[in-house]
Amino acid sequence: MSKYVGMSVTKVFYDEVSGKPRPFQGRVESYEIKRKVFLVKYSDGDTEELALKEVALILNSQIFNSDQSSDKS
Repeated sequence: MSKYVGMSVTKVFYDEVSGKPRPFQGRVESYEIKRKVFLVKYSDGDTEELALKEVALILNSQIFNSDQSSDKS
């Protein structure tokens, strides 16, 4: 699990008022073995605990989106 620690992530959150999507940059700060959760800290200072499945989904979507962008070039 430590291979994910230090990786940059971008997660989309939806604005509570407007409902518009807002991407936030973050970094996987640590992994807690006992609870099996990653701590992600975002650029605005917020933190979130995520399971491996959630971190993998975020990273896979970033790779997919990156591949889609390079295909358009």
